[in-house]
Amino acid sequence: MFIDFVLLWSAVISVLKLALKEYISTETGALLLIGVLLFVVITRLMGSNIFRERSRVPKFFLSLALFALSVADGDVRLAIQVAIWTMALPICLFGMYICFRSAFGRM
Repeated sequence: MFIDFVLLWSAVISVLKLALKEYISTETGALLLIGVLLFVVITRLMGSNIFRERSRVPKFFLSLALFALSVADGDVRLAIQVAIWTMALPICLFGMYICFRSAFGRM
């Protein structure tokens, strides 16, 4: 579940980066985040081992750090602030993930 949370967090950072540069609208960003959420839920329900390998965890942390640093243009303090600012959206998505997984996991 923790790897799913990190996946959702990195998706939020990348979508927010695109939205801040005005490449996508707010509605498109919301649809992308819902799509990522559904993808993660479906792969879990199908029993996929794509994201469960132990070697993948450091890669996700590295990708998350690189996304935050790219948004902050190399400033480490600003990258930490970006990570803190974007924490609310993946927490919300993770709550929805738990709801969907528990609701549809027993089918």
